[in-house]
Amino acid sequence: MGIKDYGKWKKLMKIFTVKLNDLEFGYRLLPMFYYFLKIIKVRNIKKGIKYITLQEISKKISDGEHSHIKRNNKSGVRYLYGRNIKQGTIKGNINFDSISDYSYISLEDYTNFKRTHLIDNDVLISILGIIGNSAIYKKEYLGIIGIPRHIGRITLLNTFAPISPEYLVAYFRTKLAKHQLYSLTTGNIQQLLSLKNLKNYEIPIPNKTILKQ
Repeated sequence: MGIKDYGKWKKLMKIFTVKLNDLEFGYRLLPMFYYFLKIIKVRNIKKGIKYITLQEISKKISDGEHSHIKRNNKSGVRYLYGRNIKQGTIKGNINFDSISDYSYISLEDYTNFKRTHLIDNDVLISILGIIGNSAIYKKEYLGIIGIPRHIGRITLLNTFAPISPEYLVAYFRTKLAKHQLYSLTTGNIQQLLSLKNLKNYEIPIPNKTILKQ
């Protein structure tokens, strides 16, 4: 690398410091974990942007059923896979492989396993494997569906305007949101966003100018 090339790279580099006592993960320095805390969040706060955690604006944050429920590929209540959650949408039968995917559970099992249940306007987010894909559940369009443990469920407080399910899903799709998601993700082989970290996820409170846009 020449001197000119080094000068270009230096302008792109983001330098920050972390005290040894503040290191997480067994005193290992993981740059992506601190990039949101030390660079992005600090910069936004200086611009007057305020943050609030998901836990503060949610009635409930959970995941789907942890127990094994027998699936079938013929009939019953649709039971999602994490990969069914795409950016802003929940893919329907077109995303099911009728040979390898067992896409349904019995109505009896759905009724008995309450953790699978959803309500209108729940925000669903993939929390295992591919992290951060999100969508809004609408019973009118999707009918009754259930979720397993690798899909997170966020039920927002109705009284906490201006953060709505639509705003939340739109924000999850941004580059800034993904930086924070990556900072909260654990696991080497298979990525995981724990419920504890999801509850502590920080959302910027939009100002009136952003809302008008």
